[in-house]
Amino acid sequence: GWYSEFSVQEILWDLFDSVNDGADTISLGFGPIYSAMTGGQKTTDAFATIYTFADALRAANPSQTAAINALLTGENIATTDIWGAAETNNGGSTTALPIYADLVPNQSPIYVCGSGTDEDRNKLGYRRYLRLNLTTAAALTIQATGAANPSVSGSQPASDPDIAIYRRGQLEQLSQETGASETITQQPLAAGMHIVEVYDYELGPAPHCMTVSAASN
Repeated sequence: GWYSEFSVQEILWDLFDSVNDGADTISLGFGPIYSAMTGGQKTTDAFATIYTFADALRAANPSQTAAINALLTGENIATTDIWGAAETNNGGSTTALPIYADLVPNQSPIYVCGSGTDEDRNKLGYRRYLRLNLTTAAALTIQATGAANPSVSGSQPASDPDIAIYRRGQLEQLSQETGASETITQQPLAAGMHIVEVYDYELGPAPHCMTVSAASN
């Protein structure tokens, strides 16, 4: 799957090696892999994933598109855009898909949930990613408010959402206060695509849900 380090390793090796087996009918060697990682993937608006890598690799090697896609399919990864928009493999996580949701300024808050059981806070479905696409620079207040979370035997802890804003991989703003509501006020955000990462610092047996909004200052 797209979330699996082993799947990504397998794809990279099959692209590199000269032995064809299974879904592997391609032998690019190291050069094209390096070029994709330092070229198209480096400047993508999305976070670096197998999707951004495959997109950059296909763009630079169009004659190999079918063979590249076969490697993805062989690892149960959708052949889709840089955002993984067509992905249906959730890896058993009820909170992993869609990989990105859209956060639109001055519209109704969106409702997202993240896994509450990943104690190292680095597992599938724990952090949620929102696309914030601005046609012009804008000063926005971005707010995440913990929603009523399902309780399991009354042991679900209180919500403590956190927010981070990224632009092409660079952290622009981070808010990690305590409490059930978190706010970032950025003056201003540049035009273009930004990624808003939200997650609930508290852990519990059930998914942690929140509403997220972006409003003009």
